Amino acid sequence: MTTPKGLDDNSVVTGLELRLDTAIQGLQTAMPAGVTTIPIAGANLTIPDTIKLAQTRVLPWKSKRGANETLHQLRLDYPRDYQAALEFLADLKAGLVPILGRTSASLTSFGFKPQKKRKEPSLAKKVISHAKGLNTRAARHTVGSKQKAEIHGAEPSSVVVTPDGAVKPVAPAAPQAPPPGTGPP
Repeated sequence: MTTPKGLDDNSVVTGLELRLDTAIQGLQTAMPAGVTTIPIAGANLTIPDTIKLAQTRVLPWKSKRGANETLHQLRLDYPRDYQAALEFLADLKAGLVPILGRTSASLTSFGFKPQKKRKEPSLAKKVISHAKGLNTRAARHTVGSKQKAEIHGAEPSSVVVTPDGAVKPVAPAAPQAPPPGTGPP
């Protein structure tokens, strides 16, 4: 059986539920004139009683379908509801902190952790941290701003532009030694 376009499998009545719905429809619209009772399970039931019995038999499927639709809608709404709840809690905390204080233990009554003062690291941890930092800088060849400022490339004495538009710097000429006899005595 194929699902009608635009509906998922859970939205379409199938199987036993479809058979019960069809039976109810038939009892309501297709009963021959003059028939007032139907023998079912050893008892003669009137048409309205038979319809009620069929409706009670199909009720579990209808209830399940309704519950599935409700759960599906809840799953769709969850991200929006979750975000709204987080925003509410953040706003509540922001409203309570000026009243109670950031470090107040009373915040725990509302489910929030009070802010704690940062623990000062011991001298040993400070020394170890500094040594690790120096080792990392050495391993990564990291230099500070003063060392970077001292590093410069050689200034080109001239620049050549080729016909295809490429720019090629020409390195400065190496300093020549003064001719013999012209240097300082």
